[in-house]
Amino acid sequence: MIHKAMNDFSAADIIICTGGMSVDPDDLTPTAIRKYGADVVTYGAPVLPGAMFLLAYKGGQTIMGLPSCVMYA
Repeated sequence: MIHKAMNDFSAADIIICTGGMSVDPDDLTPTAIRKYGADVVTYGAPVLPGAMFLLAYKGGQTIMGLPSCVMYA
């Protein structure tokens, strides 16, 4: 579902994926971003304990993976 949604917004300058991005190896968000064809620049910068930030690019498009706690903060 994440990959499909990213394809739906392929013309956008920025895609923000949120709701996942935990330290859980079963988190599907980083895999979906890579499947979209993005080059991951960084993954694992801690936002809060156990919640990670991901930054990737695909062409001129910026993709950010934000933990759900970002919405709260």
